[in-house]
Amino acid sequence: QGMSFFEALKKDGHIHGFEQQIVRRDKTTLWVSENARAVKDPAGNVRFIEGTIVDISDRKKAEDAVRAEHQAERFLAAAIESISEGIVIYDADERFAMCNSTYRTFYTATADLQKPGTKYEDLLRAAIARGQFALPPGMDAETFVQDRLTKFRGTGETMIRQIKDGRWIQISERRTPDGGVIRVTTDITALKHNEEARLEALRRGRE
Repeated sequence: QGMSFFEALKKDGHIHGFEQQIVRRDKTTLWVSENARAVKDPAGNVRFIEGTIVDISDRKKAEDAVRAEHQAERFLAAAIESISEGIVIYDADERFAMCNSTYRTFYTATADLQKPGTKYEDLLRAAIARGQFALPPGMDAETFVQDRLTKFRGTGETMIRQIKDGRWIQISERRTPDGGVIRVTTDITALKHNEEARLEALRRGRE
């Protein structure tokens, strides 16, 4: 990098915002941004270099932290996508954060709302209005919404319901350390049908 600095200075006669890491006498390192120009004599020979050096170590650390955070988010998204169950994550403000593609196959009626920032309550109300699933017998929509929000804001619950394409799903909710919620949706249609067949066989055996 030292050669690049002087080569650029030699070529253009000046440089602006040249960033490099330097080692101080006490062996510690820091990032600096340099502005410089070559002062030449009438013959074109460089007499001296003048300029400024600004310590940008804190900015570099902040940039590294942001890159690390983005990398962690990419790893998390890739990990979630690899899971066979439907996964959706809500933040501490009950807003949609991310989901995997399997989750979207279960909740096609609200696909347009499955984006960062959408409130869980808005998704819930839309799912009911669009017939994503049937309400429990004897329960109106508003009662269901309030009951669901209370449980969502608590420790969560495990529920089983049938969605409009006929599949049966099991939904488990878990609260994260930062106050968010992870919902895991599992297709249990085959298990449901096997259980129904077993019960039917038992019923026939008693006749």
